[in-house]
Amino acid sequence: LKAILSMDAYNRSYNQGIELTGTTFGGVTIIKDSEDLGFKLDSNGNQVLDAEGNPIRKDADIGFYAIAYEYQGEVIISYRGTDVAAGRHASTTSTIPQAMPQS
Repeated sequence: LKAILSMDAYNRSYNQGIELTGTTFGGVTIIKDSEDLGFKLDSNGNQVLDAEGNPIRKDADIGFYAIAYEYQGEVIISYRGTDVAAGRHASTTSTIPQAMPQS
């Protein structure tokens, strides 16, 4: 499952390999992704735009993307990124147990 979620991180959001839609599959639910970080701002607090006039996402600007999933009570985080200087790609998937309920 974690290998599939790692591949899923490459196929969501900006620069995806395949356009995927939906927020649930195989009992997995997408909770949120790094798009929630917002957009790059200049020193005056205005959104920085690309050559086509579109706002530049903070995660895309640094070559990073993360997505959080919920599966059978666990939160699983998968992310991708690029070490641009070294020309390497990084991808990993981790499980974070949910906090124990307070009694």
